[in-house]
Amino acid sequence: MPAPRWLRISLIYIGELLTALFGTSFFDLGIREAIGKPHTLAAATLRELILSIVIASALGFISFWFWHYKTALWVWVMPVALLSLLILGHPESNRSVLQAGSSDTLSYLGLDFSGVQSYAGYRMFYTVVIPTLRTLAYSGGALLALLIPRQSRKSYQPT
Repeated sequence: MPAPRWLRISLIYIGELLTALFGTSFFDLGIREAIGKPHTLAAATLRELILSIVIASALGFISFWFWHYKTALWVWVMPVALLSLLILGHPESNRSVLQAGSSDTLSYLGLDFSGVQSYAGYRMFYTVVIPTLRTLAYSGGALLALLIPRQSRKSYQPT
């Protein structure tokens, strides 16, 4: 007896989410050793941003290209919702991020690169912001694979 559709879709979504988060980390480790160590904290953060976005989008593209699961397009929803709730729950969230002097919200997320960072800001950056960016990039890569016409996808013949 086949599994119910909702269970199958839920398990595929969880698998795609784990691939977006941990698959990116897995490939990131191999590339980090080849690139070398950054000398500043800002360079380490920038390297993390770039590698996370590039690797996650490549994984999303490859995943959708071979398996065609449309849940890959929606992997970003849960992490973005969590990030939104954390921003709204922040005590400084009543001010606009665009207002002068609103760097408290940016430093809360670890995105204030103007100088001294708090430990909580870096913790938030690496535990919430980076995974959210990874899932957004993963879904973006899957969307790119979706936009490629089907004829060119079917013409691929493995050797």
